[in-house]
Amino acid sequence: MVAVLPLHTVVLERWISWKPFLLALIVLVIADAREGLLERRWPWHGPTSIGLAVFFVSVAVSYPGGETDARYLRLLLAIGVGGAVLLVTEKALRGPAMFDRTLRTVFWSGAAMGATAVFLSLVLVGAFGDTLLGKIEDIPLVFRVAKAGFLESGFVSLSNWHNDPGFAAHWMNLWVALAFVAALRGLGSRRAWVNAAVVGSLGFGSIMTFSRTGWLGLVVATGAALWVMGREQSSARPALQLLGRAGLAVLVFLSVSFVLDEQGVGGDLDEQFKFRFEQAFSLGTAAEDSVGFGEADFRSVYWPKYLDFFQEDPLLGEGLGAGVSQGLQDPHNLGLELLGETGLVGTAGFVGLLGVLVVWGAGPIGWLALAITYSAAVTQTILFEPAWWFAAALLLAGGKRRRSRVTSADDA
Repeated sequence: MVAVLPLHTVVLERWISWKPFLLALIVLVIADAREGLLERRWPWHGPTSIGLAVFFVSVAVSYPGGETDARYLRLLLAIGVGGAVLLVTEKALRGPAMFDRTLRTVFWSGAAMGATAVFLSLVLVGAFGDTLLGKIEDIPLVFRVAKAGFLESGFVSLSNWHNDPGFAAHWMNLWVALAFVAALRGLGSRRAWVNAAVVGSLGFGSIMTFSRTGWLGLVVATGAALWVMGREQSSARPALQLLGRAGLAVLVFLSVSFVLDEQGVGGDLDEQFKFRFEQAFSLGTAAEDSVGFGEADFRSVYWPKYLDFFQEDPLLGEGLGAGVSQGLQDPHNLGLELLGETGLVGTAGFVGLLGVLVVWGAGPIGWLALAITYSAAVTQTILFEPAWWFAAALLLAGGKRRRSRVTSADDA
């Protein structure tokens, strides 16, 4: 499941998006439930299960009504799926050496993700002509590997294993940090250049999404990974060497992309970098004539509307999924999503769940993963994406207090 957890661009659309990880998750949930029935005990972490149930109910009561039932139910299902990822991952990581096996899996999953990021980035800049991208996206079950946006022309963002560039970067940033740690723990390749290429290709892929989520998260991921290895190793030299080699790999990939960039075909890197640096932290205004979207797509327009939702009903908000159902963008902000659509009740439920994770979780890997996934909370609605749920599982699995108390409870 972990190997394909970031793979969201391969889907079978049947009311919901049936992604590879979801099929594996269903098998794991059934297996855990069967084990619990045979042993006559709740198979998953008790306090977290209670926190999840309370959070789910606190969000579910914010029902928007009207013609929004389908979206409301899909979002509830996404929360349920995320909670399942949290519970089954934490349970699996109780096994001997499972943490190391998981990091090794992330490393080689990241190697595949980084390789496709490099290849697809060259496709996007026109290195192989102007038809290959369309042929790739015509492959059955492939939804999207790139997304045109922002500029009227010359801007094509990498989405790689996802249909959204921001979430693609979200996953690559999480995987780059975990791959970095795995390599330094001896869980990656035995060859230094392979480790550097894997870490560097993921960093390069995050840059090529041209998303603020990606660029900010990459800085957080780098800092967090160095912090973790600084705690674990007596010398900073191995971590700095890997970082330097990975940085060199990023520069090589960028240089090759600039050299092979065909102007007027796909994305034009000079225009894309110029736009991203000029836009910086702007929330967008109608005066920005270089932007090819309508005014309603600007955060400066739809963020205040989510605040209006909260002010109109502070307790329950406008209802889960109501924003998009009313023609607005997804808020691209976790706080606005919770307050605007679920009010104080849903927000309190989420804070309560976080409290459970903080009390029962521990370990530098978990805090690293949670810091990276939460760095995207300002620019993305991370609630319905399994990345943060997986990060939460890593934190929960690293808690020594949790292990001792759960063991004692099971013995009792």
